[in-house]
Amino acid sequence: MTALRASIRKLLQQAPDPVLILAETSFAGLTETLANWQAEASCWQGPLYDGGPDASVLVVGQSPFTAPWIARIFDQSPAQSPAGKLQTWPVLGGSSRLNVDLVLWDLNPLTAALAQRRGWYIAPKYVEVYVDLQADFDLIVRSRGTRDDLRYINKLDYSFQDLSGDRAFDEFYDTMLLPTVQKRHGALARTVARSETKQLWTDSWALGAFLDGEWVGGSIIPKDEDGTLRWGLVGWRNGDPAIQKKRVVSALVLEIVRRAKADGHKWLNMGSSNPFPDDGPLNYKLRYNGKIVEPSYQVVNRRTANMNARLGVHFDLDKPVAKEILKRCAFFDVSKGHLRTVCWNAKIPSLFRHQVDSGFPWTDLSQEEKCGTRRP
Repeated sequence: MTALRASIRKLLQQAPDPVLILAETSFAGLTETLANWQAEASCWQGPLYDGGPDASVLVVGQSPFTAPWIARIFDQSPAQSPAGKLQTWPVLGGSSRLNVDLVLWDLNPLTAALAQRRGWYIAPKYVEVYVDLQADFDLIVRSRGTRDDLRYINKLDYSFQDLSGDRAFDEFYDTMLLPTVQKRHGALARTVARSETKQLWTDSWALGAFLDGEWVGGSIIPKDEDGTLRWGLVGWRNGDPAIQKKRVVSALVLEIVRRAKADGHKWLNMGSSNPFPDDGPLNYKLRYNGKIVEPSYQVVNRRTANMNARLGVHFDLDKPVAKEILKRCAFFDVSKGHLRTVCWNAKIPSLFRHQVDSGFPWTDLSQEEKCGTRRP
């Protein structure tokens, strides 16, 4: 099957991007579904994170992107037990058939289409935030939080330098990037390997922030094939909270925006965030007048990307516990090709209010149930 897929890829190398995407999504989805017809599953059980009732979540597949869901749903460390290998058709039956409150399923293009037809919600594993660098600088920094950062940063009198060379890389990776990631994310930390980070450093733009002559923070900003700048690898010395409180991250972002605009770049991708409207890093990025974007199927260097960037989400909403989970864990869902928030009788987070007021759909399933329009 792998050899056949490679042969088809070779034949399609001269095809237009839409044809390549269609062929890849169809064939990749079919081959992966057949190869993983029986997928390893695990069951998580325990009280909800704020002292609520016990809940059960079945995770089908091995995706690390289910970890943020588990961390948000449960209080401390839930009990995990193997659930064996489950076949695709029983999983499609959803949470009520599998006798759990919620199912999270690692999808490919074919199983995503099948699941959505069966009433599953389709959540992106992550979302990205794009900042329009063609907009006026005043519009990019229009939020109150960003303007406060700008005033504070100007008082501290940060300075900035482009970075290069092996010695600077070693210092950035060992004393800034790694400590920052480990202290911020703990067990959920996903660190880019040293060799990959070194390659990015070599091929990309790196910027350092300095206070009183001391290098206190830095960021690597790669450029995508279409010219979009990508921000995300950022660290400050020893991951020190005292440096973070001096708003070193905002200082770097604002300087990147200034320089990128001056150089004529059109977009800054602020990197990936968890697909939840109350996610702190997501809402920080949105302060720069950013737009939430789902990772879509695309072609990069004549190879398809983001083929498996979605999770299937199925609640047994006949159970009160499932409603409690959804009340505590509103999430982004792909519906008719567009993102929306799905929740159950949940308040709109204050930091996300501007997005909803600007037209980002907020779907409260408890209201749909009252109107008799909720899908199964």
